[in-house]
Amino acid sequence: MTTTQTAVALVSSRTLSIIEIPISAPKASEVLIKVQYALFGAADGHAVADQGYIFGYPQVLGGTCVGIVLEVGSDVAHVKRGDSVGAFTQPGADRATQQFVVAPGCRVNKIPESKIIKPVHVTGMVSSFVTAWWTLIESLRLPLPLKWPADVTQMKIDYDTDISVLIWGAGTASGQYTIQLLRLFGFTNIIGVASARSAAKALEQGATHVVDYNDINVEEKIKTLSTTPIRLAVDTIATTRSLHEVSRLVTEVGSKVAVLMPYKPAASGQDSAHINEGGTTKFKLEIPQDENPFAAGVEVVPVYTYRWESNPALKDNLLINTFPALIQRDLIKPQPVRIFNHGSLLERVEKAAAATKRNELGGERAVIDIAT
Repeated sequence: MTTTQTAVALVSSRTLSIIEIPISAPKASEVLIKVQYALFGAADGHAVADQGYIFGYPQVLGGTCVGIVLEVGSDVAHVKRGDSVGAFTQPGADRATQQFVVAPGCRVNKIPESKIIKPVHVTGMVSSFVTAWWTLIESLRLPLPLKWPADVTQMKIDYDTDISVLIWGAGTASGQYTIQLLRLFGFTNIIGVASARSAAKALEQGATHVVDYNDINVEEKIKTLSTTPIRLAVDTIATTRSLHEVSRLVTEVGSKVAVLMPYKPAASGQDSAHINEGGTTKFKLEIPQDENPFAAGVEVVPVYTYRWESNPALKDNLLINTFPALIQRDLIKPQPVRIFNHGSLLERVEKAAAATKRNELGGERAVIDIAT
């Protein structure tokens, strides 16, 4: 096999280019994957359009890849050569918009047979599934189990699942998987807030109710739909506007609000709901105290997805065991994907970036065909 490969990278501000990089051999705990599909996600869109999520140039893109295992390290037992796999290609290791990826074994999941989920769908699932699970178990402290009995389709947990839970940003990928997991674990009143075009999808994923965040009566409608005071909430948007909206709904002492980082404050006069349009959004990895609108006693917990491996049980189980088990039993649903497979590899990534910036995907996940 050749020792170098082609990749698409952000080489300077808003400039994508083809680069040649080495192909690494996997270490004992790693897996070498020939990439078939790469996800162009929201973080990639911000990196290209807004100069957010930049870790250094050149920066290869893509938070998830799907492909075929070529080689495994001696310590990896859950996948073998020839397996179809997904990999969470988070920063700090190989990213997805390249021909070959070396990934830590704990970030690689075997793709089992499923009636509804194909390998290309997994490209759009892995990073959002990890984000949703990490949000619920780490930020909201829900006692989710990592082992799934073979004879059940729903797992009961030691928690009051009849309370009202708010998901602000129910149309986002992480919002939809958060809804799916809450429903899977028996929560009965999941209130989603999303755009009108995302409402049907959020309901299909398991939301009990969905309210349009552009409705002038959004706050009153949510309060009417809440069977109990809202004590758990997830804000997947994390803008000035979303924080203020959620803060008016979650007010009781002891309530928890998980906010997906980074926080995207609005510039003066800017509607922070539309963070892709101006290209000048400033990202913050925490919410400054003077910008936190929540009442005293409401716990606002930032969500840092890339820290999920700090939990040893998750590192050893979430993608290796839990995620494949849910796929195999068709207990989670895929999101629709839009495959970019025309033109050169660079042109495919550029088209995915443009569609993301113009907000054209309509709930689809942008998947780049790397192999053909």
